[in-house]
Amino acid sequence: MPDVLISCMAIRKLPDWLPWSGSPPVCLEWSGVPTESGHPSWQRAARGLRGADGAILPRLFARYRQYLGFGLEEVDRIAAVGFSAGSNSGIRVLLESELDRARLDFVAAIDGMHPTLVERRGVHRPLSDDPRSDFVAWDQQMGPFAAYADLAAQGQCGFVATASSVAPVSNSISTTAQALSALYAWISMVVGPSSPNLPAMFPPRSESPKLRPGEQYPIPYQVQGVGDFVALWYPGDQARDHVLQAQVVIPDVLRAFLVPRWGGQSPGLVSSTEEPPSAPAPTVSGLPDCSGLALAVPAALAAVFAPR
Repeated sequence: MPDVLISCMAIRKLPDWLPWSGSPPVCLEWSGVPTESGHPSWQRAARGLRGADGAILPRLFARYRQYLGFGLEEVDRIAAVGFSAGSNSGIRVLLESELDRARLDFVAAIDGMHPTLVERRGVHRPLSDDPRSDFVAWDQQMGPFAAYADLAAQGQCGFVATASSVAPVSNSISTTAQALSALYAWISMVVGPSSPNLPAMFPPRSESPKLRPGEQYPIPYQVQGVGDFVALWYPGDQARDHVLQAQVVIPDVLRAFLVPRWGGQSPGLVSSTEEPPSAPAPTVSGLPDCSGLALAVPAALAAVFAPR
């Protein structure tokens, strides 16, 4: 039975240097639907596939069956990867369903959590010891991530979330670093103190052909977590730093966390400076290519995350 990695335009092909155990997973490229703003919406795409039982995965796999050549009932393990606010909105909606959460073995939410902040004046201070109190709609905008992080903390799945230091376009929207800190604080309160299950070395590489001359390799300045929920905070507050989360950090997360979880070699230090563009892992797509838009810092984060 094949493994499947669902990519919300987060990664176009799986790097050839990833040492999977056996055949690599099939990469299902899930496209967002076009919107009036010009930005694709995975939130709308996900909600349009929700069944009567609340699950999205059955209709998602049914939609792509002619491209995959198999249905959900024939799939072994499933992972999902989102990048930036737009595509992570689809991951968030997917995680709203208890049935879908139970079917997903691994999720990576890369630099894309931007919940709405509580409006206040003056110096920002926490409203209470509850990390949820700083956000207008925690249950809707962060609750699905929190539910999955809780499962990962208990060892039932794997969940890696990252944050850069890029500021959002509006002061009413939290940075990904703020959101990730609140998520970690909440899980620590719910589950209790614990240590994250980390690979022997992270990041697993020190070089990447995606870096421009003079650019430093993205290295997290803070790593926290509980069990199999791991949170990674990265420096860099420019749009380019956001792009490198997709081009460099996503392959690192797959190499360090998903590959060994699915039976591949646990990473030591791996240097890959060429990443040859040979035969990619199977990829399927049934909608127009919006990947160029997915790699941009969204211009309408408030619209994407406004409560509905």
